[in-house]
Amino acid sequence: MAARTATLWRLAQDWIDLDTGTLLCAAEDFSCAGNGAAAVGGRWNSVGRAVVYLADSLALAQLEKR
Repeated sequence: MAARTATLWRLAQDWIDLDTGTLLCAAEDFSCAGNGAAAVGGRWNSVGRAVVYLADSLALAQLEKR
């Protein structure tokens, strides 16, 4: 199967190396672990479920941020 690539957008501090896909923050870091979503819930998750929201276009990321 051929490898697939995707460009993902997140409106927050730079926390992923887009060239390698490597996380630039520790998993315990609040911004990359989904702890904010787990603490208060969100559009796509309930309280207690950690989620990191991403989008495949900048426009969609901006819509989700609102």
